[in-house]
Order: sequence, then structure tokens, then C-alpha cells
Amino acid sequence: IFSYLLVEIFAALRWQVLLRVQKIHLSFPRIAGLFLIGMFYNQFLPGGTGGDIIKSYLLLKETPDKKAGALLAVVFDRLIGLVALVAITVTLISLRFDILSKAPETRRFLWILLFLLGSSIAALFTSFIVSGFNLFHWLPHKFPGREKLIEVSAAYHLYARHWIATFVAFGASLGAHLATFTTFLCVAYAFDVPSAFPEGVKVLDFFAVLPIERTITALPISFAGLGLREQILQVMLHNVCHASV
Repeated sequence: IFSYLLVEIFAALRWQVLLRVQKIHLSFPRIAGLFLIGMFYNQFLPGGTGGDIIKSYLLLKETPDKKAGALLAVVFDRLIGLVALVAITVTLISLRFDILSKAPETRRFLWILLFLLGSSIAALFTSFIVSGFNLFHWLPHKFPGREKLIEVSAAYHLYARHWIATFVAFGASLGAHLATFTTFLCVAYAFDVPSAFPEGVKVLDFFAVLPIERTITALPISFAGLGLREQILQVMLHNVCHASV
């Protein structure tokens, strides 16, 4: 329970830091309230990010004069979380690639993960290029939404200039992800480890499985990852950690 509380505290602090870069100063209780509302809707909307739509809607109502900054703070909140997840995933996958790719069942999920991460990195790199070189200014003046895109690009630049705040948000993301993994690990220990894990829980192997589950269940192909999460964990834990799940 303590590990899971850390997950949400880190995530809420990250969002507050990113909002302040956009000069949006809401109290932490209010930010936590909006964050928890988004979490509530995440439980039954498709994927792991459906609650962001509700959270963005409520935030825009409270900041009508800074809509671009408010919206980008929500988007960048996910981007920073993604970058941190990529950093952790690349490290864990590199250390355990031989084990994860050994069985056909786990190899299938591994390739899906690598494809998704590759696509995400390409999208992030493209966004940095477009924003960094102000390419939106090259659009025709009659292009639909041109001014809004330029406004979003300017808000995007703020995170590059406030690199300390961005780095703090990245650190909070690392803490949130690792606390999530620790929550799963604590549950594993809570369920009679000797019988469920005959060879014991190897923390590095266990942690290497979780980025795969986290990434795939975030896709809007199931409601809150229900069913898909259990299938991935059963296959991965059985083949990688030799768990009876």
C-alpha cells in the first residue's frame, strides 16, 4: 500500500511541476483532486490514458486563458512518463534480453514492446524537431489551426528552457515507475512466494517483465487493461520467473 501511494504522489508532483512551468499555479490539493478524478476514469475507459481526457477537460475549465499550456502540460506529463519508462525498459531489457526472448510466447510480447517503444521514440524525436526548428511557422497562413499549433510550440519550448523543472519531472517519473514495480513485487511476496515462485523471486527478472505489461496495457485495446494485463503477466512470469500464476 505504501509503495502504491508513492506511485501517485510522484505522479501528482510531476504534473504540478509541469503545470508551474506553464505558469499555472494551482494548489497541490486541487491538483491532487484533478489527478484522482483522472485516475478514477482510467479504471474503466479504454487503455491506461483515458482519464487524461477528463482531467484535461476539467483543467481547461479552470485555466481558460492558458488553454495551450494546460493541454500541453497534460500531454507532456505523459511524454515525460514515457521517456522515463523507455529509459528503465531499455536498461532492463538489455540486461535480460536472452531470457525474455527465449520462449516463443515471451518473444512475441517482447517484439510488440520494441515496436511500440520504437514508434514512441520516433514520434518524440519528430516533435522535438518540429518544435525546435519552429516548423509550424512555415505552414500557410490559411492552414487550419496554424495559430494554435504555433501557440503549442511556444509552450513546448518552455520545457526546454526550464530544464531543471523538466529534469525534476523526469526524476519523479522514474520514482513512480519503480514504485509501481515495487508494488507488484510486494504482491508477489504476499502470495506465498515459495509455492508460487519455486526458484524464489529474482527481482531483476521480475522487474524486466513489468515494462512489457505496462506498455502494452496502456494501449486503448481493453478497458483499463483488464484481462490483457492478466494474460501478459501469466505468460511472462511463468516463462521468465517460473511462477505458478
